[in-house]
Parts: sequence; structure tokens; C-alpha cells
Amino acid sequence: MLISLSVFWRALKYLWDELFLLSVIGIMWMLLGLACIVVAPLTLGLSLMPLVPLTVGLFFVTNQVVRGNAVHFQMWFVGAWKFLSRSLFWGAVNWLVGLLVWADLGYYGQISGDIGVAFVTLAVLLALTWIVWQILTLACLIEAGPLGLRVAYRMAWLLMLSQPLFVIALIVISGILVIICSYLPVLTGHAFGYMTLTANAAVLWAAEKRSGTANRSRED
Repeated sequence: MLISLSVFWRALKYLWDELFLLSVIGIMWMLLGLACIVVAPLTLGLSLMPLVPLTVGLFFVTNQVVRGNAVHFQMWFVGAWKFLSRSLFWGAVNWLVGLLVWADLGYYGQISGDIGVAFVTLAVLLALTWIVWQILTLACLIEAGPLGLRVAYRMAWLLMLSQPLFVIALIVISGILVIICSYLPVLTGHAFGYMTLTANAAVLWAAEKRSGTANRSRED
């Protein structure tokens, strides 16, 4: 069953329903991110680590929105604290991968001709796939609750394998949002909030599908 269009539309509806709260959180997240990015070159990206728990906190809030629960501003910090250790480990993994991608792009970018272009293109595609995997992993981490980060990675990978059209659509929409935000940076927080809603809606859909399949199996 294809979920791409329905999930993206539902995420847009969720964003509209909680526009004020998600706008406040998104703008604060964006401003904190800008402060971390300013000094990122001096710290090889380590200055972004304080933003990681708050990013997971945003996923926690949007998970509650997707579930139809009442949300409030304090939940942003509740989610950040609840998943603090796992979010920092997730951030460390992505910091290492980010350094590898940066080094690869710098090295292969110096190679002239079609080979260099091919390697750079491959590196960019792998980076985009990795980013989608990370977004879905955080959504799975929230949904899985007490389970570990390893389980969340596995859940996200299985979702990507089972829904390739959704993954492609997510990459395309992410690219469109990046282009829009490059012209309208003030929308960055809103755009990322929409992506977290989309990821949470997809993960919840997958969980409901597994639950329905399991119930039918027991009935048979």
C-alpha cells in the first residue's frame, strides 16, 4: 500500500492545526541552530551537539500532534530530556558521518572530468539517503519509547525498504523545501517542523499497519 501522498497531506494538515505552537518552537530551534552554526567551522561541527536534544524534543512534540494529543510548549524540553542520552549518541554518529561526507566531497571534488562528477553525485545521493534515514530514525525512536537507538535505526531502515516511493518523495520535497528556505530563511523552522510531522505520520502509519496485520493473523 502506498503512503506517500496521504502522509504528506496529513502532515500539512497537522502543521496547520498547530501552526502557532510549531511556529514558536520552529523559530526558536532555527535561531539556536544559527548560533551553533556560526561557530561550527571552529569546532568541526561539535558546536551543533547542544541542538541535537532540542531536535529530538521537536520530534517528540510533533509525535504527540500526529497522535492527536494535546501539546504545549514545555513538551519540547520534556522530550529533549527524556531522550537526552540516546539523542547525544545519535548526534555523535551523525557528526562522524558528516566529517566523512565532507572529506569525501572535498577529495573527489578535486578530481576533474566525468569521474569526479560521478563520485560527487554518488556522495550527494548517499548523503541524502542517510539524512532521510536519520529523520525516520528519530521518529522511530520517539514511537519506540523505551527501546534503544539500534532498534529505531532498524525500524527506519525497514520502513525505507518497504516504501521506496515515499523515500523518493521525501527526498524531492526536502530538496524543494531547501530551495524555498534558501530564499526565505525565516521559514526554515517551519519547513523542518513539517518534515518531522511527515516522518512521524509515516512511522505511525507503519505501526498501525503492523498492528492490523498482527490482529488479523491472531484472528485467523
